[in-house]
Amino acid sequence: MRLENFPMDVQRCPLQIGSFGYSDRDIQYRWNPLRSVVIAPDMKLSMFDVTDTPTGNLTEMHRKGPFSVLVVSFHLKRHMGYFVIEVYAPCTMLVVLSWVAFWINREATADRVALASERSYICESIAERAGLKTVGKEKLKIFTFASNEASISELERKRITLKNCNSDLVITLEALATKTICASKISSPSRRMVELLQKEGFELSDSGASSGRVNILIGKDYLSAVLTGKTHRLNNCLMLYESVFGWTLKW
Repeated sequence: MRLENFPMDVQRCPLQIGSFGYSDRDIQYRWNPLRSVVIAPDMKLSMFDVTDTPTGNLTEMHRKGPFSVLVVSFHLKRHMGYFVIEVYAPCTMLVVLSWVAFWINREATADRVALASERSYICESIAERAGLKTVGKEKLKIFTFASNEASISELERKRITLKNCNSDLVITLEALATKTICASKISSPSRRMVELLQKEGFELSDSGASSGRVNILIGKDYLSAVLTGKTHRLNNCLMLYESVFGWTLKW
């Protein structure tokens, strides 16, 4: 089969009919010009339509001599409906949905939160180091950020307590412990970005971090308790979102 144009392809399936023991000196095959190939009217193929059945004659040379052969080619056109519904339509919808982020106003925090991860996560190494309590287990199919394939895993649900260093504010949440939250490393803010923040009166609290790993991801299930809804635009590319622990930078 040739699948270069799949699923809009037309397959050609040849069939040869000839004698095994008699050469063309004994028997010669010819197509009936009036009824060469007859297809039963009630015959249905689940994935193809028979569009054409060209016929012909061949003479093949074997050790015993020439043999008469009948040749017919069945042209099969693949049905498109199944692939439009099961493949094209879902993929098109996913692509269109991915464009929604470009149409949302940068200051519409609540709308952007709805596009974030549905669940909260924490790296297993951090959870083990902090001795976090396991409160349950869940089996999920996870597609981590910047990864190429999803994985099915049974994850432990950890209870986390977050505290504001500048106040007595404490938030308790539950997060799933996973080996990796983001497959790629996050780059540190550039010097120009840091200078712009300082000019606006902001100071990076984690400017010394250099690993670039995401250790905790607060998902949609707890973002409403963490974000206040206030935003601050630095320029066309930089936005600050206020949380109960301080301002967070998005670039």
